[in-house]
Amino acid sequence: MSAMHTSNSRRQGGFSIVELMIGIALGLVILAALTSFFVSTSANRHEIERTSRQIENGRFAIDSLRNEIRLAAFYAEMATGAATFTTPDPCQVDLAQLGISATPLQVPVAVFGYAADTAVPVCITNRVPDTDVLVVRRFNTELVDTASANANQVYVQMSRCSTDSIATPWAVDYGGSANFTLKNTACSGPDSIYRFRVEAFYVRDYSSTPGDGIPTLVKVDLDNRALRVSPLVEGVQSLRISYGIDTNNDGAADVYSRCDTASACTVAQWNNVTTVRATVLAQNLEESRDYVDSKTYNLDGFAIGPLNDHRKRHVYQAAVSIPNRTGPREN
Repeated sequence: MSAMHTSNSRRQGGFSIVELMIGIALGLVILAALTSFFVSTSANRHEIERTSRQIENGRFAIDSLRNEIRLAAFYAEMATGAATFTTPDPCQVDLAQLGISATPLQVPVAVFGYAADTAVPVCITNRVPDTDVLVVRRFNTELVDTASANANQVYVQMSRCSTDSIATPWAVDYGGSANFTLKNTACSGPDSIYRFRVEAFYVRDYSSTPGDGIPTLVKVDLDNRALRVSPLVEGVQSLRISYGIDTNNDGAADVYSRCDTASACTVAQWNNVTTVRATVLAQNLEESRDYVDSKTYNLDGFAIGPLNDHRKRHVYQAAVSIPNRTGPREN
C-alpha cells in the first residue's frame, strides 16, 4: 500500500515554480514578437494606403487637367478668322462681360492663365501662394435643343442653312427659342445650340471647411449666371503652368512661356497657345512617422523644399496638346 501511494503521488505532481516561470517567460517573448509583427504589418499597411492615395490623387489631378485642356477651344465650326480675340475676367457671369459676341464679332481666347506672381480675379479665393491659375473656355460637347435650353445659361448657335440671310453666321444669347432662329442643314427649323463654358482651376488652401489645412485643386465654372466652386482633388500642394506658343502657324509649340510678370503674354500669344504643360505637386494627407521630407522638388523650373515635415510628396507632369488649335494649323 505504501508503494502504491508513492507512485500515485509522483504521477499527480505539477510543474515546479522554476519551470512555470520559464514557461511564462517564453510565452511573453513569443507574445511580444507577435505583437511587434502585427504592429509593424499594420503600420506598413497604413503607409502603403497613404502612398496609394497620394499617387491616385496626383494622377487624378493631372488627368482632370489633361481632359479639360484637350477640349479647350472647342468652338465647333464657328468661323473665328475675322473675330477679335479677348481676355475677359473669368469671374464675370453676365453675357456682356464674357468676351463673346456676334456683333461685334468677338471670341475669348481658349486658354488663359494667371502666374503665381500676378494678381488674380476676385473669385479666386484662398489661393495657395506660389501657385498658378488656369482658365479654359470652350463649348459643351453635347448639343442642346433650343426648346429645352436653360434660360440662365449662355449658348451659341451656328447657321447650317444656305438661305439664312445674316451678316454673322452664328448667334450668342441666353437660352430661349426666341433668341436662336438660325436654321439647320435642311433649312426646316432652328439648329441645335452649344452651351458656352468658362472654367478656372487653381489650388486652394482648404478642402471643404476654411482652415482645415488640406490643399485642394478646385474648379470655378460659370453656371446659371453664377459661379460654382467644386473641390476636385485633395492633397494637391502646388500647380504650375507653362504655355507652348506656336510662332509660325504650323500647330507645334515653338516656345514655352510662363506668361508671368517677367514675360507677360499678349493677346495674340494667348491665341497661339497650342500646348499646355501642367505640373502638380501632390502630398500625403497624413504624416508618416519616422520620415522627414528633405527633398527639393522641381516644378517646371520652380523649386520647392526641403520642407522638413513628415509628409511624402511626388511631382506629376503632363504636356497636353490642344487638338482644336493644332489640327487646323497642321500642314
